[in-house]
Amino acid sequence: MPLFDTVSNVISDAAAELGLGTVTDAFASTDPNVVQLRSLLKSVGRRLTKQRQWRQLVKEHTFTTTTDEDTYTLPADFVSMLEQSGWNRTQQLSLAPVDAQGWQYLKATDAGTVLTALFRPRALTLQLWPASPPAGETIAFEYVSRYWVADGETPTVGTRDAFEANTDVLLFDVGLLVPALKLAFQQAKGFDSSAAENEYRMALVLEESADSSGAPTLSLSRSGDFRLVDGMNAPQGGYGQ
Repeated sequence: MPLFDTVSNVISDAAAELGLGTVTDAFASTDPNVVQLRSLLKSVGRRLTKQRQWRQLVKEHTFTTTTDEDTYTLPADFVSMLEQSGWNRTQQLSLAPVDAQGWQYLKATDAGTVLTALFRPRALTLQLWPASPPAGETIAFEYVSRYWVADGETPTVGTRDAFEANTDVLLFDVGLLVPALKLAFQQAKGFDSSAAENEYRMALVLEESADSSGAPTLSLSRSGDFRLVDGMNAPQGGYGQ
């Protein structure tokens, strides 16, 4: 399990290991080094959210279709959808992604689909096909959130992508955040950061290994032992029929 810690403790630990002394209040301090560490920590956390699909940042999103819409707003903290996690729960159909070329083909030919509901994620929205799907159908998927900061009252659920207080909890293991912050500080100062980079790389490898679930990825193909969608478990007919 990751060891999450507060903003104040992460900055203080990094400062101590850098030879700057411990930090009592990371927000009240006017020490230029502490101010810089606080700013760098925010950048470090935001970069890490996009580095992989960290388990602690994965959330589920559901919405209900309406007859007059085929475009739906994604969650405000959406980074990326987990592969093959999307389903139309009402029709028991998987959601299959479509690229730009495929999407334009569908719109040009008004083609339907047999076994799956098609979707195309955009920057802030999700489009479904066929257009104007039946109302009242539940669409669900898992996604990676960019919210890596939690408040002290709910320290395991991210609600922001920037911290605001010493007691805010950071949803990355402290064993990764401290080396990452030390490396960022030494690079920003123009110091020799080779040792700090080695330390960070090792911490990253260990944390990525601990973060791996080991579960197989379901496949839409007929190869392999895992059946997701085929003639044995999907009804005949088009989406919504």
